[in-house]
Amino acid sequence: MWIARRDYSDLAFPWDRRGGVYVRYGEPDYRARSGWVPSLLPPDVEAVKTSIYQQLYKDPPDGELVGPVFPIRSDAGLAFRGIEENIVEIPGGPLTPTLSRAQEAELDRDRAGTSVLGAFDPNPEGYAPVTLQKDNSIVRWESWTYVHVGGGFVFDFTQETGGSGGFDFAPLPAFSPASLKSSIRLAEFAPKIAYERAVVESPDAYDAPSYPELVGFEADVFDFRVEGDKTRLDVAYAVSAAELNVRLTPQGRGRVLTRSVALADTAFSHVTRQERTVVFREDEGETETVVDVIPSQLAPGRYTLTLTVREVGTGKTGSVTREVDVENYSDDSLRVSDLLLASEVGDYTGRTRFRRGPLGVVPRPSRTYQAGERLRFYYEIYNLKQDAFGSTRYKVTTSIAAIDSRLHGVGAFRRARSQEAAATVEQAGTKTTERSYLEVDLASARPGMNRLIFYVEDLNGNSTAEKEALFRLAKAGE
Repeated sequence: MWIARRDYSDLAFPWDRRGGVYVRYGEPDYRARSGWVPSLLPPDVEAVKTSIYQQLYKDPPDGELVGPVFPIRSDAGLAFRGIEENIVEIPGGPLTPTLSRAQEAELDRDRAGTSVLGAFDPNPEGYAPVTLQKDNSIVRWESWTYVHVGGGFVFDFTQETGGSGGFDFAPLPAFSPASLKSSIRLAEFAPKIAYERAVVESPDAYDAPSYPELVGFEADVFDFRVEGDKTRLDVAYAVSAAELNVRLTPQGRGRVLTRSVALADTAFSHVTRQERTVVFREDEGETETVVDVIPSQLAPGRYTLTLTVREVGTGKTGSVTREVDVENYSDDSLRVSDLLLASEVGDYTGRTRFRRGPLGVVPRPSRTYQAGERLRFYYEIYNLKQDAFGSTRYKVTTSIAAIDSRLHGVGAFRRARSQEAAATVEQAGTKTTERSYLEVDLASARPGMNRLIFYVEDLNGNSTAEKEALFRLAKAGE
C-alpha cells in the first residue's frame, strides 16, 4: 500500500485505479507508458497480448504490441469536416483552404481532454491499439500485463478529460472500430470488466520480487523537541561496509544506497514519505559500518514506520516495519529526549547528518556493545528552571540494570547501587535546555539485554524526569 500511495496518488486519494490493481496483484510482469521508450516484450507477455489481440481484431498487428491492446482514443478520429471542398488552388502557390466563419469557430475549439485543435468526426477509426510502429493515441496511457493472473490479463489505463482524476481503466469506445471482429468481444476484454472478472476468479496473492539480503542492516529511531508543535524524529540505519561495492560516482569513489522511509498515522490517512539516493564517499572514513540518519518533523502520535534500504546495482535490500510513538515535548514541564546510543561522540567535524549542535554524534542502530567497551549516549533536557540569578542546578543519574530487573523512579537508583553500577553527577548552567552526552562503564553489566536508565532531578524546580533505552551487551568472545 505504501508504494501505491507513493506512486499512484498524485491526482486521486488514496490512489487512482493503478494503485488498486497494484495493491491486489503487485508489480506487473510488463509495464509500458506513453512517452516511455518501450522495452522488448518477454515471450510470455507477448503470448498473452497476442492472444487477446487475435480475439479482438480482424487483421494482424502492424508492429509489436508494446502498448494497450484494447482500443484507446486515436487521432484518426480527428478530421476537418467540410474543408476539402473549399480548397482553392493558387497558381504557383500552395493549396490553401478557405473557411467560413462557422468552420473557423469549429476548428478553434479544443476537443475535451486533448490539446488537439479541430472538430471530432466519430469515424470508425477513432480508437485503436498501440504498437511499437504506430502510436496514434491522444490520451496518456499505461498498459500492465500480468502473466500469472487468471491465465493472463492486460489492464490498460488512460487519463481522460484532461487527467484531473488520474488514470482509470480505458473506457469502452463510443463506437466500435471497424477493425474489430465483434463488439461483444470488445466488452469482454474491456479493462474494467476484465479486472472485475479477475477479482472473482483470481486470488489477491502474488509472487513478490525477491532481493539479496543486505547483511548487517540495522535500524533505530529516536525523537527530540523542535520549535512549534511538532517533534523531530530521526531514523538511523547502519549497513556493513564490507557488503557494499565501491563505485565511481560524480562525488568520487563511494558506496551508493537508495533509502526510502514512510511514516503513516494510525488511520493511514496521512503518509509522510522520503526517498533519496545517497553516496557514502571512501574519504569519509566509514570503513567498517556505513551509518545514515533520516530526519523528519511530525505531529506527536503513533505511526507505522517502513524503512527500505537498497544498494544501487546489486539490489541488496534491508527493510524494517515497526510501530513508533512520537512524543509530545510542547508542554513546559521537565522533559528528557530519547537517549541516542552512539558509536562515536565528539566535536562536530562536518558530517551534517551527525550534527547535534556543537557535537558530532554517530548513532549505533544495533544497540550492541562488546565486553569492556564504554557506552556513550547523547541526550537533551528541556525546561530546566532558572533561579533569581538565571542559573540552573540539576542532577543526572545513570544506571544499568539487567532486563529482568524492575527498577523505576528514585528508589530504582538506591536499589541499583546494590545490583548494578549507578552514578550521579550534579551540574549547573544557565540554559533551560541542555544538550550533552555521557559515557557509562559496562564492566559490571551482565551479558545479554540491559536497560540504560537516565534520571534527571531539577534542584530549582523540584521536578524529575526519566528515560530508558535498551541495549545488548555481547558475551566475551562473541
